[in-house]
Amino acid sequence: MAKTKMRAETFGSVDEFRAAVNLIAKQVLAIRKEELARDKEVQKILDERNKTIEQMKTEAAGMLGLCDAYAKDHRDEVFPKGTKTGETELCQYFLRLGAPSLKPLNVKWEDADIIKAAKDDPAWKSFVRVKVSLDKDAVKAAAFDDAELAAHGLRIEQTERLTVEPKVENL
Repeated sequence: MAKTKMRAETFGSVDEFRAAVNLIAKQVLAIRKEELARDKEVQKILDERNKTIEQMKTEAAGMLGLCDAYAKDHRDEVFPKGTKTGETELCQYFLRLGAPSLKPLNVKWEDADIIKAAKDDPAWKSFVRVKVSLDKDAVKAAAFDDAELAAHGLRIEQTERLTVEPKVENL
C-alpha cells in the first residue's frame, strides 16, 4: 500500500490539526481491536491444531528412533548390498552421516580447559576467537561532547517524530 504524505499547510488551524490527531487515534484503536480479534482467532486455531501436530511429531520421532536402531542392526536386510538407501511403496529411506561436530573428549574437559589447552599450544592459538567490540551504551552514558566523539569517528544521532498514542480507556 502506498503511503501518502500530507503537507503541513493542509491544516488551517490548530483545531483542524487536533481533529486529525484524534482521527488517527480512533483509527489506531480500531486497528488494535481488529488485530486483537484476529489474534484471538488465530491462537484458538493454533491451540486446537498444535496439540495434534505435537502428538504426531512425538509418535513419528519415536518410530524413527526404532527404525534407526533396526536399520543399523539389520543393515544387510534393510539395504541392498553396499548401499545405505532403500525404498518402500511410500518412501525412500537413507542412512546419512550428520555434520561433524566437536565435543569434549569426556566430562573432565570443560570449555575453559579446552580453550586454555588451545591457547597454550602455538599451533592451536589461531583457533581461539576473541571478539572485540565497542560498548556503545557505555560511550553514550559517558556523555562525550561532539568533538570527542568525532575524534573517534562517532556522532550521536536522534530523530524527532510526532507520535499519536490513543488513550486506552477509549478501547
